[in-house]
Amino acid sequence: MQIYLVSVRKLLFLESALKYKHFSPSIDLVSEHIYNKMPTIQPLSKSHLKYFRSLQQKKYRNLNKVFLIEGEKMVKEIFHVQNSHLEVIRVLAIDEFYKENPGFPSKFNCFEISKGDLNKISGMSSPDKVLMELKMPEYSVDSGWTEEFNIYLESIRDPGNLGTIIRTADWFGFKKVFCSPDSVDVYNPKVIQSSMGSIARVKVIYLPIEEVFKLTTNENSFQNIGTVLGGENIYNFIFPKKGMLFFGNESNGLSTIIQKNCQKAIGIPGATIENGPESLNLGISVGIVLSELSRQKLLKMKI
Repeated sequence: MQIYLVSVRKLLFLESALKYKHFSPSIDLVSEHIYNKMPTIQPLSKSHLKYFRSLQQKKYRNLNKVFLIEGEKMVKEIFHVQNSHLEVIRVLAIDEFYKENPGFPSKFNCFEISKGDLNKISGMSSPDKVLMELKMPEYSVDSGWTEEFNIYLESIRDPGNLGTIIRTADWFGFKKVFCSPDSVDVYNPKVIQSSMGSIARVKVIYLPIEEVFKLTTNENSFQNIGTVLGGENIYNFIFPKKGMLFFGNESNGLSTIIQKNCQKAIGIPGATIENGPESLNLGISVGIVLSELSRQKLLKMKI
């Protein structure tokens, strides 16, 4: 960030010149240079307020191709992320936030908002000091992902589950999460909150299952692996170097079409308890499987 030092005498001179309209090309040039470079915090208009309130609805997010991130922790995480795939449009915060975080106005387009107006815009029951508007990224599906191990979520309905899975994937070093087009919207406020900032590092790509199988049919040593009840014990299964790991809908599991196209079916062993739970929560299941996959990767690196 460039810092411009201007003496008090020069500022008074410029103020006087602007006030009495005694302009000269040099004065105009210097004043424009100073005022354009100085970071500013703009007031929020009523039209802005109406616009931001509308972004709590999916149709308006899609129409404007933007979404919101709320909360001081998540906004600061976006601020510090290097080479993020997300583009910040503007920041809305109460005056207290800008006083505590003076670096924001010099980096982003910033607006000041009252606590009352923040309550009207926010999708949270207890709004924090700040929210951020970001542009929806457009991801292209290149062939490089078939050389990696990735996750595919089919018909995920619960926004909390998707957010937790994004965060878990980030923890274990996954840079992408694939979803079927009928899965919950990744920009749903509950998904964003549950991801705890991992949305800035993990790309969520909606891709029809037919496209996945089409792209991986002729890939050597690439395996489609389904997670199902009663599948091969994950602690006995040797994960390949590249493949797609499929997780199904919270209630119905994986569809027949996916199960038929998977080379392997794996499952998480549990204690055989009479009248015990039928299954694990999806977010927890993903965490357990990715933990074992990562453990095996680490062991191979040491050999």
